[in-house]
Amino acid sequence: MYSIATAITGAGTLVGVIGGIAAALYWFDSITLQLLALLAGLVFSGVCKTINQVLIAKKAALFRRQEDQEDIVLPVFINNVIYQVAGEDAYEGDLIIAPKAIYYFPHTDLIARRKYELFEGSAAEQNAPTKPQVSSEIIEGAAEQSVEERIDAHIEYLRENRVDALLYETLPLPMRFPRTGIGNMRLEFGRLEFYANLDNHEFYVGNDWMLEGALKSGSYLA
Repeated sequence: MYSIATAITGAGTLVGVIGGIAAALYWFDSITLQLLALLAGLVFSGVCKTINQVLIAKKAALFRRQEDQEDIVLPVFINNVIYQVAGEDAYEGDLIIAPKAIYYFPHTDLIARRKYELFEGSAAEQNAPTKPQVSSEIIEGAAEQSVEERIDAHIEYLRENRVDALLYETLPLPMRFPRTGIGNMRLEFGRLEFYANLDNHEFYVGNDWMLEGALKSGSYLA
């Protein structure tokens, strides 16, 4: 009888200990869950606040960009613009957005440069040199001439004085695209595309905020 009573008492004590541990775990888990819920709320609130700040900053940047674009006055001179042929970088040159026409003055034959790099290595730049055909001073001429008249006269000069055949053998003359003859214009992620002169033309500009403002200023883009 004694052993049975002892066993019953021991079992009761064990049950009590287990019950106490379970209760402690219950309360501990409840507090932990409350803390986690509070922490999650704080984190969520912080994330929402950060997202809101980012959206506000982007909205402010967009307004500043629009204001900057509204201040752009044509003509705009943009250098180091890539002209692509069949999706391949063909030339690098200078792009001019004038009120009545867009001009492109290639100064480096990138196809020839890649060919020279393939066969002649480090001599590539010597054999495919950069030859500037225009500068920003061209568009800053006499007030009695329009910017298009000054640029057209410069292109005619280049055409008539194209004497260095070795240097210019693969470099085309400047391109001229009258505003009235341009169609299907798109500007996305620094890439300008349009149809003109019976062909599609593709340019890669990179940072396009100034280009977008210039095109809108000249009514090339809505």
